[in-house]
Amino acid sequence: DAVREYVKEWSSQNGMEVTLSIDGELPLSVTEEQVFFRVVQDALSNIARHSQATHVTIEFINEDSHILFCIADNGKGFDAEHAQMGVGLHSMQERLTQIGATFHVQSEKGGGTQITSKLGRFQ
Repeated sequence: DAVREYVKEWSSQNGMEVTLSIDGELPLSVTEEQVFFRVVQDALSNIARHSQATHVTIEFINEDSHILFCIADNGKGFDAEHAQMGVGLHSMQERLTQIGATFHVQSEKGGGTQITSKLGRFQ
């Protein structure tokens, strides 16, 4: 519920359309919920500051043995292979790593940015 409220408010404040999809009940601990909430905040902050996007998609997918998280924008993107990771991306990676989740950034100039994470439930 906190993510839904935050996304709704952020979308209104930034005049950007956001599609949020949360697949049923997510079996997350309080710590994991807090981490994902903070990652959503950090990602949306980066999008507002840097991307020049008009649309953002956020997905939480509950699969049998893991939770998949994806946030993508249709902004200007950047050269992910050669760019140094900024404070926001580094912070997201650090948070997700602390709970045992993966972190991957995919972006290219003119092609938007996508951040994905996978949290294994039965490791």
